[in-house]
Amino acid sequence: MNKKILLFLMCFFALGMTVNAERIDDDRVQSIQDIGNLYGVTYNSGECYVVDSGLDIVAGPYKTVSDYSGYCYAEDYSGNKILFDLDGTVIAETDESHDVQPPQNGIYVITEIKEQGDADFSVYDYATKKELLHTKGLFNYHLEQQPDKMFIEKDGKYAIIDSKCNFITDYIYDDVKKRFNPEYVPFPKAYAIVVQDGVTKYIDWNLNEINLDDYNGGFFITNCRHMYGNDGFTDYGDYYVLESGNRQALYDMASDKIVIPYQTEYEFMQMNNKYIIVKKGDEEAVLNHSGEIVVPYKNQRLSFTDDGLVAYYYYDGETGHDGVLSPENGETKEEPLGNMGYFYKALGETKKENITHGTIVSGGKAADIRSEDLRKFLDVYWNFANYERVIAPLDAYYNIDETYIKLWNKDEKRSYVIYNNSAIIVGQFGEQTQSHGTEKINYVWYRPAVSNGANALYNAFEKVRHTYFDKQYEGYFEAQREITEDDRANIPTNNILPIDGADDWAKPEIQRAAACNLLVYDMTGKYRENITRKDFCRLIYRLVATEFNPSSDSRMGCRTVIQDVINERQMSDKVNSVYFSDCVDYEITFLAAANIIFGMNDGTFAPEENITREQAAAILYRTAEFLGNKTMFKPEHGTHYDDNKSISDWAKMPVDSMNAMGIMKGVSEKIFEPKKYYTVEQAVATLLRMYECY
Repeated sequence: MNKKILLFLMCFFALGMTVNAERIDDDRVQSIQDIGNLYGVTYNSGECYVVDSGLDIVAGPYKTVSDYSGYCYAEDYSGNKILFDLDGTVIAETDESHDVQPPQNGIYVITEIKEQGDADFSVYDYATKKELLHTKGLFNYHLEQQPDKMFIEKDGKYAIIDSKCNFITDYIYDDVKKRFNPEYVPFPKAYAIVVQDGVTKYIDWNLNEINLDDYNGGFFITNCRHMYGNDGFTDYGDYYVLESGNRQALYDMASDKIVIPYQTEYEFMQMNNKYIIVKKGDEEAVLNHSGEIVVPYKNQRLSFTDDGLVAYYYYDGETGHDGVLSPENGETKEEPLGNMGYFYKALGETKKENITHGTIVSGGKAADIRSEDLRKFLDVYWNFANYERVIAPLDAYYNIDETYIKLWNKDEKRSYVIYNNSAIIVGQFGEQTQSHGTEKINYVWYRPAVSNGANALYNAFEKVRHTYFDKQYEGYFEAQREITEDDRANIPTNNILPIDGADDWAKPEIQRAAACNLLVYDMTGKYRENITRKDFCRLIYRLVATEFNPSSDSRMGCRTVIQDVINERQMSDKVNSVYFSDCVDYEITFLAAANIIFGMNDGTFAPEENITREQAAAILYRTAEFLGNKTMFKPEHGTHYDDNKSISDWAKMPVDSMNAMGIMKGVSEKIFEPKKYYTVEQAVATLLRMYECY
């Protein structure tokens, strides 16, 4: 039996729980799953049991016991399904031909398992177990956020019912394009978009049809999104972009005001604490928060830098120009854009004429690209593509060996591979290492920025593919041949992790952390610097995402994984309730909602303050608790350090626990120095050790 299970059992015995005949046999336990107020216990034999907090068996044995949205869900050896309430009583039991969905909005549903056609289903009141409705059709009640009005489908038609399954309308709708507030929490009961008699209609909460050009009944939106910062993910304040038909407005939740009225002239792209980047057609401009233009419209690509300036790129027909400008005085300076790069920078070539020929590989065949097709392809990529550096393992991107375009320079001494998602690998990020039973290796990629530019690149790539591999394509050209060794995509083996400046003891662990997808790239030049509270959170956030999905990439993958975690653990309300007056950051918001980090007593987070060693130990300890699959050492006595009195009471257990687990040691065997600041390289090393524990 592993240490985690042993400690779990010892914990309950230490609480003085009484033993009876229905208690689980700890010598036979293989695994324990925490499910709401209950546990799913699996024996070595494969038998599963539902167990309460006192380790008494509630029910079993079963074939499986699993977590269904926080409720215990079991299947017996005959195929029957049983759903347990939080207190261990049975909510519902079905035979093998039906399934039961857990309670939500005060109801639960038993559905017929059917591959095609309308399925038989019944809706029950959760409190009374009374059947409210029995019919055939489709009822995705778990998609609905408003329990008072929900859509139900039958024979391809939709009706609206209330929480007690009383019909508010008959089956009068052909389709439902938007349900009442499926995701826009700040604007409850905002809208629904339906199709009735072939006509698209916008209806408000009272089912009145809305004319979007003349509506004064309050917020009625057809789309809504949080306004983001420069990284494309970090929420900026409480600003929301509201869309009503083809109009957009900017709304400030904090003041409950529309700060920029509905208009059709431009769309909102990014913002910081002073300015907003907007786009009109192919042109971009910068507005202040009053809607006044401070950087004129131009065929250019804009983004905010960390110091509040505006990075720009434009092509004048001959040369690409990039640099930064100040919105306040208009001063410009052409210089490299740091983390932002463009296609020619990713390749390392300054002129596209240096790339003279290319080959496309797809479906086990190759084809040489004609010069005119290559020129058109490069024109799109060279001048239009806004590339970003992304850190990701090899398997984070699909079909890397199946379809790609390989380019060569004039003397054929250099080649470049562009994959069918427009990604380019430029090197390894860290030295290959063994971890979790597999070889870990991470790579530096360049990928298009998330924008319409990505679509343009996709279309350019697909045009080449169709030209040489799609016989039905109007411009098809027969040029397929067998693949040669020169055509193959060779994965770069050069390690381009910046390691200068790190202490010698830390370099091996930094290399391994990078290979395991745990290192944030822009911290690579700061190894000996004290780490800020914000940067430590960024590392913790990356660790959590990587634990749940080792292939999560640094741009979109981590955010996607964390959103899955939020959904699985039903944390959305808690995430939405987190607020710090001096910091609006998605990563910090998530960690605060997960009880991994806390702010100051005055409602601030102090993101730029340096973190102390005892603060780091406490955050690491709570991270281990959140991940939940780690043997947690909880000492019965105080820490063994000679400076124990200097350690805050709230940090004593985390400090000793992290030491016992081998994650975070003292500065010496007997000295911890709790108030001393933590460095970046120390933080990276401890995060790697925690990762290795799982």
